[in-house]
Amino acid sequence: QVDLDKWIVLSISIHAFLLMILFCSLSAAASVFSEYVMKERFAKESIHLQNMKLYMFGILFNGFTYVVTPPMSKAANGVSSSSFFSDMAPIHYMIITAYASLGLVTSAIIKFSGSITKVYASSMSMFFAALVSWLLMNDQLTVLFFVGCFGCCIALHLYYRVPAVSPNTAVDHEESYEKIMLEE
Repeated sequence: QVDLDKWIVLSISIHAFLLMILFCSLSAAASVFSEYVMKERFAKESIHLQNMKLYMFGILFNGFTYVVTPPMSKAANGVSSSSFFSDMAPIHYMIITAYASLGLVTSAIIKFSGSITKVYASSMSMFFAALVSWLLMNDQLTVLFFVGCFGCCIALHLYYRVPAVSPNTAVDHEESYEKIMLEE
């Protein structure tokens, strides 16, 4: 975290910082593995079958957590709830739909483009969300927000620009140029 008065300040413990590094490393490894599975290992399968296989683990782990977690004896309003969906409001259904759509879009990005594109799309979506919250909720955008946005835009430009000519290709172009010049 950067404090403009004190410059760089580590506002978390070293233990938490190391856990954050571990989390980022595991997340990156999982992203690369997911891309490998979707593009190489099961490349001939449809994206829908791949999604069912990938999300089956989420269903299993969440179902296990639901079964093992003891139920609350009473809901917030004092009435006991017997159904899984009894405490859900319409906003909860909208959130579930949004996250399900996000999962489908993410898997399509990974399958047809790559995990690096997914990272850039996530970064840009955070900036878009910040701009929307600035417009709708009058949140304050700091200088560091614009520095981060500029950094992401530069990274996007550098990643997607036309690749530089390799030395071997340059030699081939020089030979072709010499042939053309000799023919003239």
